[in-house]
Amino acid sequence: MKEHNDLTTLSVLKAGIWLYLLLLLFEGALRKWVLPGLADPLLVIRDPIALGLLAFAIYHKVMRWNGYLLLMVLISIVAIPGALLLGHGNLYVTLFGARYLLIHFPFIFLIGSVFDKSDVEKFGRFILWLTPVMAVLIALQFYSPQSAWVNRGIGGSELGSGFPGAMGYYRPAGLFSFTSGVSTYFSLATAYVIYFWLSKASANRLLLLAASVGVLAAIPFSISRAYLFQFVITVFFGMAISLSNPRVILRVAVAVVVMVVAYIGLQQLDAVKTSTTVLAARFEGATKSEGGLQGTLGNRFILGELYHALTGAAEHPFLGYGLGIGTNTGQRLLAGDRYLPFVSTEGEWNRIINEVGPVLGLLIVGIRLMLAISLLLRGWLVIRNGNLLPWLLMSVGFLQIATANWAQPTSLGFSVAICGLVWAGFNQKDFS
Repeated sequence: MKEHNDLTTLSVLKAGIWLYLLLLLFEGALRKWVLPGLADPLLVIRDPIALGLLAFAIYHKVMRWNGYLLLMVLISIVAIPGALLLGHGNLYVTLFGARYLLIHFPFIFLIGSVFDKSDVEKFGRFILWLTPVMAVLIALQFYSPQSAWVNRGIGGSELGSGFPGAMGYYRPAGLFSFTSGVSTYFSLATAYVIYFWLSKASANRLLLLAASVGVLAAIPFSISRAYLFQFVITVFFGMAISLSNPRVILRVAVAVVVMVVAYIGLQQLDAVKTSTTVLAARFEGATKSEGGLQGTLGNRFILGELYHALTGAAEHPFLGYGLGIGTNTGQRLLAGDRYLPFVSTEGEWNRIINEVGPVLGLLIVGIRLMLAISLLLRGWLVIRNGNLLPWLLMSVGFLQIATANWAQPTSLGFSVAICGLVWAGFNQKDFS
């Protein structure tokens, strides 16, 4: 009887995690096209689902506690009253800001406790099916005016969901509320595509080829420098596998050939040529304003985060201005208050320090960095056993865990999902 109950509990939790993941992928479509009148509540629709699943898991003693989780809870115990008594004092803003500490961060470890490697692969096969569709969608959005239905914005806005790119073209948002979702989605899709090329995990080869074309086509159509950088990083992660596990060298060679041939084929299409020209124009304009490629990479990744965090840390109150004040929702809710301090959101680490102060802020940053580093190293170590999945997912997950903007719900959701999937990717007895 107990075994039956355990299986039922596990089934409920797995179904709930799948719901969380599917809403992450499709909540933008719901907010733009299906249920535009419910755009605001749909923004946080995953919050009550994650909270309910956490409560269910704790009640049934499924949740596995660890040092990262306990430290984040302790920080919350100090940061929440600090925001109410010494910060902005708004309960709703405080609770909104505390979501990532008490709901979404713990949800990472719930995914890791409930899912195993086969579940992570199942989600990857779903990503393979979705990727060609997403690539076609962003191509349509790229060539359509912002007033077109395919480019509708939040709440069905006819102003569009795109963001200015270059040469009069807009960066498409795909199924998501904002353009950042597209670059993160295709980064994750690239990691899965390379994984299924290199591993023995089963995947339909025609579907895998279609998904490969999709992630390549998304480079110019997304007009996203972040995605191009991430694509290159993931390819290097894939090639590095052969250093730890020489048995995959042949598969690496096959994957490289397929990608090169597919890219050359895509460049023969006029539609792709145009989008490539637009991407090049965006690179040229952006690198000039940021001081070349070195400035672009430095500002966008770890060095930029570190600079903004350290230079401003000493200027903030000991417990910061209060949880949630660095979010768009927090700023909107506090806009009518007499006292609303200027809060810089230049960089995720700086935003955190603004909200909870230099001591707690740097502690949160340290937790995120240590989690990212430990998963990366662990992923590298299991390659020799034939488990390539955590390492390839960490090609995207490292920066998502360490520096992604957790004030933005979609970015937060992808960070939680990818980190949880990596954690779950280690739960496998027989590697494939």
